[in-house]
Amino acid sequence: FSRKDYDRAGFAWLDCGCDNPCVFGMARNCDGHYMVALFNFSDQDAYCHINYQGNVKILLHSDWDIYGGKTKKKIVKALPEMIPAYTGILFEQVPTL
Repeated sequence: FSRKDYDRAGFAWLDCGCDNPCVFGMARNCDGHYMVALFNFSDQDAYCHINYQGNVKILLHSDWDIYGGKTKKKIVKALPEMIPAYTGILFEQVPTL
């Protein structure tokens, strides 16, 4: 990903489809490999919808129970619709077979 650090094609802000001004999403890509980061900086859970088609793998979820949060660590194949308060989630695109 660092190869496109200074290239606008390597970064995009995402429309989270959320009314909460404290929810942000961004995507990084390099040579067809994508990573998505979602952040909820508010004190309330936020429901959002990102127009993304494809399977994903969660790499990091700051609300996982292993870090003292409430979210159970599990395998998911889609972006979540709800982001807990004060949470960041990092995903990578998983190629479909």
